[in-house]
Amino acid sequence: MKTFFILLFITSQFFTAVSASDEYVVKKGDVVSRVVKDHYPNDQLYGPRGKIIEILKNNPHIKNADLVFPKQKIKLNTASDSSLERVVILDHAEDPIADVDPSETIQTTDEKSDGNWKVSLYYGAKDLSVNQKGVLGKGEVGVLYFNYLRLHTEYQVNKWAWGFQYDTFNLRYRALGETRTNRMNGLFLYGSYNWLLAGLHFDQTPLFKNSGTEVDFYKVTPAYLSLGARKDFDLKWNRPATIALKGWFGYPLKVFSESSNVDVLSSQGYSLNAQMELNYQIWERPNYSMYATWYTGVAHKNLDQKVESGTSKGSVETRILDVSTNLGLLFKF
Repeated sequence: MKTFFILLFITSQFFTAVSASDEYVVKKGDVVSRVVKDHYPNDQLYGPRGKIIEILKNNPHIKNADLVFPKQKIKLNTASDSSLERVVILDHAEDPIADVDPSETIQTTDEKSDGNWKVSLYYGAKDLSVNQKGVLGKGEVGVLYFNYLRLHTEYQVNKWAWGFQYDTFNLRYRALGETRTNRMNGLFLYGSYNWLLAGLHFDQTPLFKNSGTEVDFYKVTPAYLSLGARKDFDLKWNRPATIALKGWFGYPLKVFSESSNVDVLSSQGYSLNAQMELNYQIWERPNYSMYATWYTGVAHKNLDQKVESGTSKGSVETRILDVSTNLGLLFKF
């Protein structure tokens, strides 16, 4: 009997030690890949059979390996753990027992969190086709442009996201044998919840006045009310990678003219936009990571505007097809 109690005491001490060593407190800024690497230093991390994929399958509440929150639980029990369930508590506190409220350890990504912020900068090319006809005369542009710049930033917390996109390029066109250039800009302010996307899209559009002996250029800026959808997909590559898709329909609420020589009285039409971003992680630090990113987008705009310019008054139809592609860097904080 004495021997039995001795074995029972040794067994309880062993499981107590195992339990203590299996609870690991991670400071703010850590990501799943770093936690897994600390627990499985000799295992393959990335790829279809890597530990990270295995851990993510075991934690369906984690949608993004780069996006985990304080006090969120991560189960590390896998096939190699022999049914032992280990829990990692993400917290700021140095003492997990003294500072962690047990009721808070069941927090999921649907509850309040710190969120994450990402910034990307792109450089690339744009193929633009513009066709205009109406009271101001005909105008056509069909050129491949380089030096196309794009800035995108987004803040995401739980299922909510807010962001803006800024685009700029030099529009070149020929007028009576002369090449002219004008800077064109675009701005998209948006918010999203889960897959639903809504926002305002301001996109400068060329307006030509062709009298046959002279061609004048004017910028008009339609303000579109935009509604659409978005979806992000994680890829099972050797390193963290994602595809982000966006698509939206825009209806022009108002058109602003930058010149007093042209007055836009009313506008009807639509804008259709589709975008795709492919992100591949190339560098990781505790508080941020860097990705190589490729962006491509397609837009079709159809505008029927009532304009007045001097003695000319009537409608102008503008059809625009815009295809762009860019390479850049994405930073996640």
